[in-house]
Amino acid sequence: MGYFFLRCDSILKRKLLFPGFDMFVRVLLFSVCLVGLIFALGCDSGPAVATAADGATPQDEAKTPGNPPAGNLEKPQTQTQRPVLQGPETSTRASTNIADQMKREAEAFEEQSITIPSSWKRLSETNHIWADTKTKSVIVRGSICLREGLLEMFACPTETKDHESIVSTHALSSEAHAAFLAMGVNPGKPMVWVGKYIPVTGPILEIEVWWSEEGKLQKRRAQEMIRNVDTDKPMQSEFVFGGSEIYQDRHSKENLYYGDSGEFINVTNSPYAMIDIAIASTDDAEQGLLYGTLTEKIPPMNTKVYVVMTPTGKIRKNDPEATKESPQPSEPQESKPSQDGSSS
Repeated sequence: MGYFFLRCDSILKRKLLFPGFDMFVRVLLFSVCLVGLIFALGCDSGPAVATAADGATPQDEAKTPGNPPAGNLEKPQTQTQRPVLQGPETSTRASTNIADQMKREAEAFEEQSITIPSSWKRLSETNHIWADTKTKSVIVRGSICLREGLLEMFACPTETKDHESIVSTHALSSEAHAAFLAMGVNPGKPMVWVGKYIPVTGPILEIEVWWSEEGKLQKRRAQEMIRNVDTDKPMQSEFVFGGSEIYQDRHSKENLYYGDSGEFINVTNSPYAMIDIAIASTDDAEQGLLYGTLTEKIPPMNTKVYVVMTPTGKIRKNDPEATKESPQPSEPQESKPSQDGSSS
């Protein structure tokens, strides 16, 4: 800038420009040089002035959290990091971890919570179902899936009617049906509506639930877990092996068992139930459901339980007058009033 000013002054001294104009140009050039000098000094001292105005020194700024140390030109790291691309080794390791986890879950699922009696013979490699040829019992393992609410079923195959059943079983209704047939226990007939209610007929079953609590085997009748909502007392009706029905899928032409869709052990009447009760229970919208849970008698949620179904040797025959819950012929107190308030 100074050099430019001196060169202009030299030209003016040589009087290359007309007289009287040289003083004006000198003042103009001096002003331009002065403004340029002030601007240059301002840019160089700008950060220092700002720092001084803030009352902090460069050393103080280096100590301020979030600022990098003096001399460190790296950008401060943020919490958001770019995802690291997985190579073949990382992918293989992740797959191995998933496989190991699945194996542990399968082992935990397969582990039994009670000591399986030697008389129980397992019937499936995948599902949990046994048969006891001495007592002609069929046993299925499941878990508690409902402790409070209204019921349509006592037990159903897993992921079918879990929201309205106490037990979700790890075996199909058709497998239990086949096991009974193999031991000579033949079903009767499911209930029907032919102008009026005709109850289920067939072998009467005693159904118990077994589970382990603090290392001790617990047993309880299924009826003790079911509450009659009208009387607020345990259910008195007996379970009858009616047998459900087989139908042919109209698309695949495959024969299917109705009970596998959820109706394993019912407490509301259904022509598709494998096991039903021989009294007129209902899910009519006006009357509502007859049965609900007896919560204090039901094990905690997800408890592994074993549903033991044993024929009593008695047969329930057609009784058109069976319209309400009452003690059944197999109960010893048949001549006494029932706990539900009705008489035999």
